[in-house]
Amino acid sequence: MMRGLARISVVIGAIVLIASFGGDLHPIGDSLAVFRVAILGAVLLLAFTVWRWRIAQGAIAISLVLLGSTLTQGMTDRLEQPADLVLYQKNLLYLTTDRAGFVEDVIGSGADFVTLQEVSPANRYLLDELRDAYPYQLPCDLRSRGGVAVLSRWPTVGEDCFRRQGLVAGVFDRDGVQVRVIGVHLPWPWPRRQAAFVETMLPDFQVFRGDVTLVGGDFNMVPAGRSIARVEKATETQRVGHIERTYQVLGYPIAIDHVLASAGITGTIEVRPRLGSDHFGVLARVALP
Repeated sequence: MMRGLARISVVIGAIVLIASFGGDLHPIGDSLAVFRVAILGAVLLLAFTVWRWRIAQGAIAISLVLLGSTLTQGMTDRLEQPADLVLYQKNLLYLTTDRAGFVEDVIGSGADFVTLQEVSPANRYLLDELRDAYPYQLPCDLRSRGGVAVLSRWPTVGEDCFRRQGLVAGVFDRDGVQVRVIGVHLPWPWPRRQAAFVETMLPDFQVFRGDVTLVGGDFNMVPAGRSIARVEKATETQRVGHIERTYQVLGYPIAIDHVLASAGITGTIEVRPRLGSDHFGVLARVALP
């Protein structure tokens, strides 16, 4: 009886695992992708309880391969020369919390640009505290708790809020280099509207062009999700750095905050403390070709 239940569980787990790769077919695939490592672990544990079963042996082999590829995906951190551009990415959390150390951490990082999400009435004062270091500020939708902003040390050439939540873009003149910086905040995947949101957002990425593109945001999606791939394709960018947890769901670590940079650019990421938020910060350093 128990063995039969274990076998059924292995089959169900394998189906769920396969579904986690189906984000292009249905948004539920991306939702499952967020927890793919946990699903892989569950399939492995169940399969080992009936390891003599051939289907279980196949599930073990496939799960180990997928686990290895998932954990090493995107581990391309390398910077063989000093960083040309530095971007600090942070979801601030819209609630009133103790922000001690955040402003100092941003300024101390030496970031050229800062992308912020959940800029709200409770924390918008941080923009004023950062204004001396980042005089060029593009805040959008600050009347709600879901405001976004891009801050820059360098002069603004163009800017747009796109009349939508969760998106802001600007082009900045960095010593003659036109740097397009996009701030993104995607909603949670299915049953929320992440896939539809990305679909409507894609044309907006064509409004501005620059010599270099940087995208910083809370994507609410792990690197394996199709939403990130679609944004990368639309902006001609690739994710910077290795996989690192930036958020936790009931103690389960997930990587949902990312920095993307123009394809071919090398770079590294460093995770920064929460500093009053429920998200960790991400500091990306990139070198231009």
